[in-house]
Amino acid sequence: MKVIFTAALLGAVVMAGHAGDFSSGGLNFSTTGDAECRVIRTPDASGEIVIPEKVIHEDTIRSVTSIGMEAFRDCRNLQSVTFPSTIQEICDEAFSGCTAVERIVIPDATTSLGRKAFYNCSSLRTLIIGKSMQSIGVQAFDGADAISSVISLAPQPPHTAMYPFATTTYESATLTVPVAARGAYRAESPWNRFQAIIGDDHPGVTPSLTISMASGCVSTNETYGLPVTIFITAPEQHSISSVTSDGKDITSSVGPDGKLTLPPMTDDRVVAVVFRDMSGTEFPTISNVRVSVSGNHVSVTGLGPDEPVRIVSADGSTFYNGYDHEIDIPGKGVMILETGGETFKFRI
Repeated sequence: MKVIFTAALLGAVVMAGHAGDFSSGGLNFSTTGDAECRVIRTPDASGEIVIPEKVIHEDTIRSVTSIGMEAFRDCRNLQSVTFPSTIQEICDEAFSGCTAVERIVIPDATTSLGRKAFYNCSSLRTLIIGKSMQSIGVQAFDGADAISSVISLAPQPPHTAMYPFATTTYESATLTVPVAARGAYRAESPWNRFQAIIGDDHPGVTPSLTISMASGCVSTNETYGLPVTIFITAPEQHSISSVTSDGKDITSSVGPDGKLTLPPMTDDRVVAVVFRDMSGTEFPTISNVRVSVSGNHVSVTGLGPDEPVRIVSADGSTFYNGYDHEIDIPGKGVMILETGGETFKFRI
């Protein structure tokens, strides 16, 4: 289920109970000032939600400035949440027990996280903390044992209460901080408990890569847990045949313009592209090696005399393994030719 609340102004419905409570776009709010409000308990939140920057209540445009206490506690079907830039505070247990959330980006305007704000978010892998963060409450991320990347954009280490992270987070996660602040984080507890602390001034920049070769390694040194956009460019008179990410076919995710967006990454990935020429023969790289097929005869050009060729069927049976580049294949079906670190697929 996908639930999207856009940043456009949302109309409100007054809730029974407190006079300042109201509902808008499936979320519950409470007024906190002349032109402000906070998100309050919304127990049925699920899917992907985008919290609006402003809502309308009683003809007043109100900025959404905080996430109230226990607002989304135990919303186990909540998969992701996007905060507006206006959020200044995330209160106690606001997302405690949201076991399906995998990534959290806390806005630059947020200055404080309450006690157990993201307690037991067991699927949380990537955490990005905004520039203005000043204090993090006790056990804010305790129980979020899957965290592998913590990015703090704050130029000074935020003050933290006891046990803000699980012990496993210090041992296995990478902490990325501004270059100039690396020494301060290394000197202050509990930040200095992280075994891996990296300094980088631009961890929030989403990389954009172009692939026009067989494969490329997308490194987390460039992505830091953020999405990465890849533009795949086929050589002249070729088209994209297939794209894999660490062996998983993701061809259907490639747009007509060759644009591919990978989800947030916490590990390096190898993206491999197979191109197809006008005859239907597939080439996973732009090189001098070419394979042509006529009946059961396979001709390989562009290789030196001492470069071997191996041809196997789709089920792994070997049909040829040697140094000849003009080969007759005694079989039918899909074949895979391997030579010089390249792989070609064709049909007999």
